[in-house]
Amino acid sequence: MGDVRIISVAQADARYGVSRHFDLDHANGDDEVVCFVGDTALASLPLDFHSLDKWLELPKTGEDALSGVIVDGNLDVEGSVLNWESDFGPFLLVRGDLRAKDLGLGGSQVRIEGDLLAAQTLLGYYNHGYIEVTGDTRAQVIVTEQHLIRLHGAVSADLVVAGSFLQVAGPAAATAVGGWWGRVSDLTGADIGGLGTDSLKALRVLDPEFRHLNRTAMLEAIEAGRSLVRDPLAPLTLAIPNPATQADDIFNILLRAGCPESSCWEDGFSVVARDWPAEHGGAFVEVSFYTAEAEPEGLDPDEQVRRYLEALTAAGYQVTADPVEEHTLRVVAA
Repeated sequence: MGDVRIISVAQADARYGVSRHFDLDHANGDDEVVCFVGDTALASLPLDFHSLDKWLELPKTGEDALSGVIVDGNLDVEGSVLNWESDFGPFLLVRGDLRAKDLGLGGSQVRIEGDLLAAQTLLGYYNHGYIEVTGDTRAQVIVTEQHLIRLHGAVSADLVVAGSFLQVAGPAAATAVGGWWGRVSDLTGADIGGLGTDSLKALRVLDPEFRHLNRTAMLEAIEAGRSLVRDPLAPLTLAIPNPATQADDIFNILLRAGCPESSCWEDGFSVVARDWPAEHGGAFVEVSFYTAEAEPEGLDPDEQVRRYLEALTAAGYQVTADPVEEHTLRVVAA
């Protein structure tokens, strides 16, 4: 950990002005914080009271939990910065850049005075904490759920879920965002026109497991080091053991042929392996066209099924129309 010290809140305020940035009403001057002096590398950083103390295993003068963490330099976290408690948690002040795999923060108050680079996810949930970054911010996914996130510099992400609590410097600072969902404000709290959307289609970047933005599921993924973003070649439908391999192959063939996959926000194909008794058709892979439940795109079902037929036939599969279901094909190895 390098040079690490336990200092009082009063000392932290005198040296770093922590009372200007954090609500310390619960703390008194004798309460303690941990201070890392200089650039610091950690395997992980738990930001929950007592969990932080146990993880540090450093002697303290009092019995109360540590009130915060100060890094007087850059901070590199191999895994996650994670705060499970939505109501409270130690504050975090990083006076340089913060690089981590993921950040999941609820009740903790966090200020980063350099750049923030999250290799995967920046998640802020519930309104008792906040995250403020004075430099640039880059992440695969940024999600705020009733949690103030203030980003003063440039913002780069595949997806930003604003949740009405995201503040950015302005449209010019957010040109490297692939997709938006929710309302975006400037640093004064005024709405920014042209950023944010009411369309749920932006969420299709996420793995289906996370498209309902369930905070527990997202926090568990962060704890496990998993990305929230869907692998573009991973099928949404899992097959029965036989013929599962063919189902995966067929899914990838259609995807590479430019056929859109179905979801509740997008018209497209679905692939399901069927292992039926011989009298009911035997084993085959079912490829169907579905219209989106919400925000349908108006794709022509007949045209889409024709594209499936051409792509799969060219790949060497035997394809026939389903005798019962409309806009559905049965596919078997030739």
